[in-house]
Amino acid sequence: MKISDLVNRVEPFCFDFDGLKLEGTYYKYRTTVPTYLESLGQSVPNKLDTGTDEELKANADAIETAKAEIGFRLLADTIITWDVEDEEGNPLPFSMETFKCLPDLFSQKFVTFIRELREGNPTNGNGSPTG
Repeated sequence: MKISDLVNRVEPFCFDFDGLKLEGTYYKYRTTVPTYLESLGQSVPNKLDTGTDEELKANADAIETAKAEIGFRLLADTIITWDVEDEEGNPLPFSMETFKCLPDLFSQKFVTFIRELREGNPTNGNGSPTG
C-alpha cells in the first residue's frame, strides 16, 4: 500500500438537504492527516496574556476569525467536485467564498455528513441514515 493512495483516496457523496440533492466527490482522508491539521493551526494567532483592553479584544477577535476560516478551508480542501450552479446554470467552485454564501444550517449538516461519511455511518447530518 502506498501512503499517497490512502491519503488521496477519493470517494463519491450524495447529500440530501431540504428536499435537494447535492452530489460530488471528496478526499476521504487528506484533510485528516496530522501534518495538514497542524498547518491549519499555525494560522491561528497566539493568545495574548497582556496588553491593553483594545489589544486583547483585537487578539480574541483575530483568534475567532482564524478558527472560523479554518472550518471553511477544511471543507474547501476536502471537497473535490460538487454539482452546485449559479442562477444561470454555471458551475460554482467549491470554495470558501461560495460556502460562505450558503445557509448556516446547510453548512452544519454538511460538515456532520462528511464526518459521518468518513466514519462509515452517514446520516445526512440529521440523524436519518442515507439510503
